[in-house]
Amino acid sequence: MVIRVVASEMQPRRTHAAATSLAQCFGWAVNWIVAFSTPLFLIRSTSGPYLLFGACSLLTVLVCVVFQPETKGLSLDMLDQEFQDTKLQSAVKRYFGSKSSSHSTAIELPNM
Repeated sequence: MVIRVVASEMQPRRTHAAATSLAQCFGWAVNWIVAFSTPLFLIRSTSGPYLLFGACSLLTVLVCVVFQPETKGLSLDMLDQEFQDTKLQSAVKRYFGSKSSSHSTAIELPNM
């Protein structure tokens, strides 16, 4: 349920439909993998699945804390501005340097 809310609320208008669809697809794929791999994993190890899925959950929390912007109180127009230069894009620009000002690291999608 969290994926549905977060993916639909934090996306800028130009990527809203594609990103929400991709999040739903990815959520279903991960649920399928977990449902079919857990019984096989439990046969071989009783604590292994819990440690693996716990580590994946901690990694997810870290990624969300670092890269997911706060959207409370922001309009869709303000969200568009928020995503113009994200933390990841800023870090990549600092690390690799910006050779030309016309080059953008954002993915441009055609208007639909």
